[in-house]
Amino acid sequence: MITRGNDTDLVGHWETVHERVGPRGGSWYQAEPRMSVALIEALGVAKDTPVIDVGGGSSRLVDELIQRGFSDISVLDVSARALQLSQSRLGAAASRVRWLREDLLEWEPPGAYGLWHDRALFHFLVEPQQRERYVSVLRASLSPGGLLIMATFAPDGPERCSGLPVARYRPQDLVDALGEGFTCLGSWREDHPTPGGATQPFTWVALRSPFVAQSCPSKD
Repeated sequence: MITRGNDTDLVGHWETVHERVGPRGGSWYQAEPRMSVALIEALGVAKDTPVIDVGGGSSRLVDELIQRGFSDISVLDVSARALQLSQSRLGAAASRVRWLREDLLEWEPPGAYGLWHDRALFHFLVEPQQRERYVSVLRASLSPGGLLIMATFAPDGPERCSGLPVARYRPQDLVDALGEGFTCLGSWREDHPTPGGATQPFTWVALRSPFVAQSCPSKD
């Protein structure tokens, strides 16, 4: 998740949320991240591709990637508690993952990734400057020709999640928000059943990054 905001200590907010919901997660919880796995397989992502799951704290995608033999996996989240939940669940296999406790909007990427996966982080960025910074980090982090898989709430999705406002996107709106140069490989809708019995509509897109490396402007 993210930390920047005007009135809320979002680091503390997400630590509290993850402490409260525990290992089964909140409304975002999926016992099996079927859409993510299906898209990764459909895109033919090689097992040695450097993969980063941003905002992936307690998500079970990392379990699936390990099981499928991916060898270069990073998970980034602002919540130490969320990362601890995944580490505890994985046991000894957690040592095969790079765990990054970082505010994405303050993060300086250490290298290039061939796949950037984001399920339900970007829609928490409701301020234009937050989205601009995210895109700068994304472009600096993806290798030329690298892949992006992203999911946000659809236009008929909730207006708030976990006590925070969110943005909602149609596929083209999401592509436009990420800026020029990306090639859209497809878009999909998912009706996610929450543990509480509600349905949350998601917009998914898969994009390919430009074939030219891009630097990350200073966050200042």
